[in-house]
Amino acid sequence: MNSPSRTPPSGSKEHVSQNDRIQRTIDILQDGRLLLLTALIKVLDPSEKNFAMHRDRFYACPKDQPNGKVGRLLDKIYEDPRGHAQLLSWLDLHITTRVTQKVSDEMDDIKDNLRAHIAHIMPDFLENWDITLAIGGAITKHAPILSEILRSAAQTERAKRENTTKDCTIVGIISIHLLFSYA
Repeated sequence: MNSPSRTPPSGSKEHVSQNDRIQRTIDILQDGRLLLLTALIKVLDPSEKNFAMHRDRFYACPKDQPNGKVGRLLDKIYEDPRGHAQLLSWLDLHITTRVTQKVSDEMDDIKDNLRAHIAHIMPDFLENWDITLAIGGAITKHAPILSEILRSAAQTERAKRENTTKDCTIVGIISIHLLFSYA
């Protein structure tokens, strides 16, 4: 698999492109009867203590890239139709648990942010208070995922395109009901 023309002589300072270095690495893995993915799975296995330093580097995120290298890897998998299908299939197995936990956290956050102290309840507050604005604003701010799920359930994409003058107030109504029934 290694081609002699690609390998510079020992001690040579010749520049080797990143693609050539990657190909050499893949060639070495193949010579050792390993697939790149097999090596990656082994390195990312938390029970493999010998590879902890490599996992740390793999998961490191620069401040300006919160998803780091993992996000870039997932983007590349998502861009390929074969990877896209496999990634969506994997997500289907895990998404319900993640979304329900996130919605539960958002509901807790909404309840915490809607608690009013008696000192804040003045005549002006009571006269101008609007349940839709008060709760709707909190839901939009503190429960963006829940809001989007409810909006999507209440109005199809076609309805959004065709009903340009209507706003989806059902989300606020459902949210208020959920909020009052949420223990």
